[in-house]
Amino acid sequence: MTKLTICIPLEPGGPPPNRLLHELLKDPRTDIDVIVAPYDATCDHLAELQQWACRERRLEVLPPAPQNVARALLWLATVATATGDWVTLVLPGDTIDPELADILTCLEQTSPQIDALAWSAGEHLQGADDGDAGCIEMEKDRMLGAFFQWTGSRQVPDMPFGLYHGAIRRTLLDTIISTGGPLSWMTPLPQYEWSARILIFASALGFCPRPLSTATPTDYAPQATRSARGSFPFNASLGVTAAVAEIQCRLLHELGMEWTGFTEDFLQACMLDCMSERDPDRLAQRCQSYVDAICQMEDGRSALAQSFLPDLLNRQLDAMVQGLAGVASAAELIPDRIHSA
Repeated sequence: MTKLTICIPLEPGGPPPNRLLHELLKDPRTDIDVIVAPYDATCDHLAELQQWACRERRLEVLPPAPQNVARALLWLATVATATGDWVTLVLPGDTIDPELADILTCLEQTSPQIDALAWSAGEHLQGADDGDAGCIEMEKDRMLGAFFQWTGSRQVPDMPFGLYHGAIRRTLLDTIISTGGPLSWMTPLPQYEWSARILIFASALGFCPRPLSTATPTDYAPQATRSARGSFPFNASLGVTAAVAEIQCRLLHELGMEWTGFTEDFLQACMLDCMSERDPDRLAQRCQSYVDAICQMEDGRSALAQSFLPDLLNRQLDAMVQGLAGVASAAELIPDRIHSA
């Protein structure tokens, strides 16, 4: 069986995967196979990709998905066809080191209990001579706190594990797919739902300090939607922070647990999500949307929404006028009273 399956779902308006495929498949000895999932029959370069797959046994091009398929379902259908011992997912404009397959082989020998691997993010890949590929086991409780309690987060949880730019064993993949329910994968940000499910179901987590992939930066555009949980006030229409909170709440509900992520760290993440908006009108709208959502929470800290988000709005607008707005200055603009609530 192949050691690693690399899944590459294509998306509307995205670049073709040709450059990435050339890098992955140039060495015939690399123990990988690659699955490309076209979004639609009108996908650019589809015929070229299909001809390439006829010549290269390690490349599979799936039949085009329906034009209106949700991103999360496209990802799920793609990884469900993987046959490798380990599975990862990247997008066409990303890079990933094919030597990951060798690292996973070594990991199986030194730490057979690990079934999810993350690695250091970098602006460029490092060869074996440039960085230590030695993997260490990470404390699962610490990662659960970082993700579900928002410990040390910014706009999104500071937690590296996932399927997107992470690798999981086939056994863990099968568990995640088999435990899905009617509310699963109802999100425009499937990478965070994979992260949540991997954290919950993984037996052990490993981390490689060597940068093994690079991701193309993207900005999240809020989408008009409601939470599948109905009454839960945070959803993907507010911003990326609320979208992740909705994923957490929905998944925990499926598992019979309550969402306990309404923490000071989460409130700070909401503030940072507001501050990421540069347009004054959209900034005011986003702040008000977060105020409304926070005020619907039963926790006593909901009262903070009456003061700190309008205060944030005023500070951010002043900073924008002065040319100081941006994530780099966000920490200086956070009101001190959030930490003493």
